[in-house]
Amino acid sequence: MKLSNPATRGCTRAAAQPRRIRAVVLLAWLVPALLAATPLPRGNPASRISDDGSASEYWDLVARFDSGHHLFARFLITNEGPGEKTGVAYGHFVEPDGNVHSWRNGRSQQNWNLGPHGLLLEVGSSDLDLRKQPYGLRIHKKKVKIDLRFEPATSATWDAAARSSEPAVDLLANSAPIRGSVWFRGMPAALELTGRIALTHTWMERSEAKVALRRLDFFSLGDKAAIHLHDFEAPDGTRSHWLSIVRADETLFETSDFKISYEGHSDSQQSADYPIPGTLRFRGPTVRGEIQIKVGLVHHDPMQDIPQPFRFLLSFSMRPHRMWAESPFEVTVGSGPDELKIHGTGLTTVTYLNPPPPPTKKTIPPPPGE
Repeated sequence: MKLSNPATRGCTRAAAQPRRIRAVVLLAWLVPALLAATPLPRGNPASRISDDGSASEYWDLVARFDSGHHLFARFLITNEGPGEKTGVAYGHFVEPDGNVHSWRNGRSQQNWNLGPHGLLLEVGSSDLDLRKQPYGLRIHKKKVKIDLRFEPATSATWDAAARSSEPAVDLLANSAPIRGSVWFRGMPAALELTGRIALTHTWMERSEAKVALRRLDFFSLGDKAAIHLHDFEAPDGTRSHWLSIVRADETLFETSDFKISYEGHSDSQQSADYPIPGTLRFRGPTVRGEIQIKVGLVHHDPMQDIPQPFRFLLSFSMRPHRMWAESPFEVTVGSGPDELKIHGTGLTTVTYLNPPPPPTKKTIPPPPGE
């Protein structure tokens, strides 16, 4: 039997120490890099913007309160323009009489904060906290104080069949209960509010103006069955859409197998450059419905919330416009004894990245009989 020399053993251990230290240091460097390179699973609300110069993402909040008030907000991160990861937050609070209060914050990358794991966005005085449920929206400016909390009752959903060339959209909350307080200068006291909210997360690698001309989102914001429908139109005229219906903690129905038609013009339309349909009808093998776009609550030019010089450079590629409107609706799923009918009044958001091009002979429908 060969016996080891104690002195040699000591030297071996001493020599192994630097190797172990180097291995620990290497792992400490590799693990975060590997985790950062691993794509986040769908339904995770965290920021996932890439370093691509045209990439962007945003979180949209649409809320209706039992008191008749409404709230609309967006948190945006974009690499377009000079620099990277410009942060923008803006929103509108609408009183029952139609009076609108607005706020906005815009910061370059060095002047706003994306918190741990990309789940806390702090843009100036505007915070969106997605670190744990209940999620939080907090706006603390001299003229506005908002503290709202909401907790999604169902898991996130998305269109698994969507093309990779389209913006990816996760529906993170559909008609989730929301509560908290809102105060704007001029109010005698803060309003204590309860209601329902929808939250979507959208991201893309290319400039949004190159992949989307118009986007329409409808939310029923019901307390029993909650409906979300979105419809994209690309600059080349191609369309895609998706419908989701959830109730309590289960998804009742979701499909992209249906056709959409638009009829007339909404009374809420303000400019011929951005046509707003009066009625949206859709029909598929097992679903049909109608959504009317009625009272326009807010019209907004998102470009005014982008800080300079980003706004000036982006204005060469887009002339965006957004509006929110009340929308009576009726949706029927199935038929016969299993038929489910849902009706009420929801909210529709219409977003244009650019005015649609004028119709051509190819796009004008032929007269009847031809």
